[in-house]
Amino acid sequence: MNYKSYFSILTCMILCSCETDFDVTASYNDTMVVYGLLDPTQELQSIRINKSYLGREDAVTMGANYDSIQYPVDDLEVSIYVGNDTSNRFYLTADTIEKNDDGSFATDNNVVYMLHESEDLFDDSSAVYNLVIVNKENNEITTSSTNLITDFELIKSDISGPFRFYDPTPAPGNTNFPFKKIRWSSAIYNGSYSDLTYQIDLQINYLEDNKDTLSILWKQAPIISQPVKDGEIILEGQQFFNFLSNNISQDPNKIRNFLSLDLIISIGSPELTKYININQPSSGISQERLEYTNINNGIGIFSSRSTRILSFFNLDRCSLDHLLTLDRNFVLTDLQNQLQCQ
Repeated sequence: MNYKSYFSILTCMILCSCETDFDVTASYNDTMVVYGLLDPTQELQSIRINKSYLGREDAVTMGANYDSIQYPVDDLEVSIYVGNDTSNRFYLTADTIEKNDDGSFATDNNVVYMLHESEDLFDDSSAVYNLVIVNKENNEITTSSTNLITDFELIKSDISGPFRFYDPTPAPGNTNFPFKKIRWSSAIYNGSYSDLTYQIDLQINYLEDNKDTLSILWKQAPIISQPVKDGEIILEGQQFFNFLSNNISQDPNKIRNFLSLDLIISIGSPELTKYININQPSSGISQERLEYTNINNGIGIFSSRSTRILSFFNLDRCSLDHLLTLDRNFVLTDLQNQLQCQ
């Protein structure tokens, strides 16, 4: 889990939700802010719970106060139950994560509510998952619910064998840089194919000076699915090599070996798709923002995603040979030298 991104999204949501008409002499009050994404592919489930606040002091002063943005951990009871069985609850426990960015807000560690070893939670992938947060200090209850993402499958023939991004002898009418097509059978959310967001990125792993394993992530544009069963993404060969040239430095003192490629696939629910789209920076003249939340008695989002990492894909020999021409000091390993460019 990327907890730094949790903090950034929550901070943006708090700042972007400020009202311009309020009583500056009003007493302190708060609204619960919830950010949580269930992911059955992960052992650890995490939910971030904070306060947005309004008080007499300025935002920077109050934000530097831990109590202004965090609830005391003993005040909240956080649980998830599946379907209609309210008696069988999975309770999340409070844990702290280090604050790993600088800024004017509270410097204390941040509180995240976690469910470890969550396999038993996901016994029924078709059920509704219900979040309940009880504030024991004032007996207020905050709730939300989500479905899970299921049934996603890549077309196996597209990921069999090495990836080919360079062809020294292309057929007439083709370029030297073929593309790699990745197709899939779309995931299902609450019985539907539509409005899911697919993020399929390629991680390039290489060895430097025979000791340091390094990775760079070639991010692709998100794809919002239409109400159809199948989807696809195109990885362009020329763009692949341009990305390597732009993100690996020229250094004659380094020796590098290509290791492998990883496909990193993240699928977001319709609620997450809507939340991200609404919270993007406005590109028009009007800066008025819509608001989206699926939290009852609070703001934020509780939804689901599915993450998969498929590892150890190779480049074919023709692509490896072209990699050597990029002036990034790549050399072939003994095993790669035995391959043939066909």
